Amino acid sequence: MTNKYVHLVLILLTIVAIVCSIVESKKINIIQKNPSGEIAITTKNIIKHRNFSSTHFYQIYEKTIAVAKKSKTTLWQDVFAIGSKGQLLPKHSIISSILAIPFYILFDDYGFLVFNSLMFIILILSTYYILTSLCINNILIPFLFICLITTETILHIPTLSYDLHATTIILLGLAILKKHSLYGAFILTLSIFVRPSHILIVLPLAFAYYKSKDFNIKDIIIGLGFGGILIGLINYLFWGNPFLTAYHRLVNITPEGLEWAKHSYGFDISYFISNWWEKLFGENSIVKNNPITLLLPFIPFYIYKHKKRFFLTITLFSALLYTFYMFSYPFYPNGGATSRTLLPSVYLYLLSVMVCIDILISKLKLPFLRRP
Repeated sequence: MTNKYVHLVLILLTIVAIVCSIVESKKINIIQKNPSGEIAITTKNIIKHRNFSSTHFYQIYEKTIAVAKKSKTTLWQDVFAIGSKGQLLPKHSIISSILAIPFYILFDDYGFLVFNSLMFIILILSTYYILTSLCINNILIPFLFICLITTETILHIPTLSYDLHATTIILLGLAILKKHSLYGAFILTLSIFVRPSHILIVLPLAFAYYKSKDFNIKDIIIGLGFGGILIGLINYLFWGNPFLTAYHRLVNITPEGLEWAKHSYGFDISYFISNWWEKLFGENSIVKNNPITLLLPFIPFYIYKHKKRFFLTITLFSALLYTFYMFSYPFYPNGGATSRTLLPSVYLYLLSVMVCIDILISKLKLPFLRRP
């Protein structure tokens, strides 16, 4: 590991230590009553009962059906889905629950904070590794400033944020993809376990290094294939069909029991063309929580002549494609799918933004940022 990575790791460990100290001093709950908390509960259940069907889901069902009977109304829930054998299974990010297992075994509830901190460090290291092949100057300081101040990343450390996990998997896969096509492509597909919609990011990104001398189409297809087979197998074991996901097996709770929920899958044209001000600048919007996105309009003027413009174009296209998809999803930005869902897009945007900053550093001839 070169000195620049040693320095970066030390900086990141310091940041994590500060965040963990704040969490402890403010008595912030690591396991919160939200979807991230359900991930922690699933992790504990896997360790204790060796399965994914937590008694917690049945408790929620019993409490909710009692309310439904009393109020004589149908209630919506977003915690569990119905498995192929009628069991209640987790809706949210099973890969996060699995990856967190060793950390919970070693550190109990604090293990979730350690796990999330590690994912944060891997995300920053992976992104910086990619940038070192795109930028000619020493962009470490501007990069850290952009990540920590102009994105919402650091806010995800105290909670078991599966959107942080997905972003880490995507950037790690992209970093590995350049020299190890098969492994990189396979890792990219794992983000689909977090959100099936990430396939819109994964497929274009798999070909981001098409212009590179190390590009290997055979290995990429094999990597994507292995990932697809694994996803199909898990879907079959959980939901009874390789092409079904938890979103297809969600249920509402009625006074009589359960009924299949009509959950939106996005691609809603009428919603896509409406309310863009709220989507861009509202309370839970991408721009409000990630000001870096304000720089997007300037990117094309800087990257169109860059020697790695194909890579930058593909990453930018993937980010925009997923952003537009979320803009067609009725639960964004005020129905639970807040700006956190767009964190992968934010980091793909960040790559182009940092290239623009690198070009500016060269033009302005800033000596303290120029690489010797």
